[in-house]
Amino acid sequence: MSIRSGRFYYDNRTTAGSYTIVEVSSNKGSTAIYRLLNSGEVPFTIDVGNGVRTLAVNNSIDLAIGQKTSLEVSWAAPGSAKNVSLSYNLIGCEDGISLENDDDLRSGRFTGVPTASNAVLVDLGSAGRAAYYRVFNSGADVLKVEAGGFGSGSTPTQISIPSKFSKDILVTNANPGGKMLKIVAGTTSVDVIYDLLGGVE
Repeated sequence: MSIRSGRFYYDNRTTAGSYTIVEVSSNKGSTAIYRLLNSGEVPFTIDVGNGVRTLAVNNSIDLAIGQKTSLEVSWAAPGSAKNVSLSYNLIGCEDGISLENDDDLRSGRFTGVPTASNAVLVDLGSAGRAAYYRVFNSGADVLKVEAGGFGSGSTPTQISIPSKFSKDILVTNANPGGKMLKIVAGTTSVDVIYDLLGGVE
């Protein structure tokens, strides 16, 4: 049976707000990775514990949540009435099980100019987790990404991907700090497509 993506939608919103898409009230269970896609007209902010992530319109982000960690998105008041919409999927967890059917799951995407606040594609948090991702550069220029730890004592690895090429990347880190896959900030627009291959630990 195919499972539809989770979603919420506010029509012609003029005020700031927030919505919790995953409620976790128990300390049982394994780490899960969710893919969020901003399908509305306003950017979202997401507090992931080790920082705040920005999710731009038409872009996605993969986030890991663990025991007693709920997932909430928020938005500022738009300058005029706009639609606020987000879809999401459970794409993987530590035990290798995902209840969601691939039929309704789109690849992750990023389109736009990467900045220090919006360029994170994958955030696996600070616990002992790792995952393989396939990253495809659908833009016209060489894509530069960083993978690994971004905390104290950590040095992320910078990787270059030529135009129309892909590369499989292990997102992990032996040192303290959040494990992330992010685009190197720049001044020109990029187009990126990415997918979780597996290996969640």
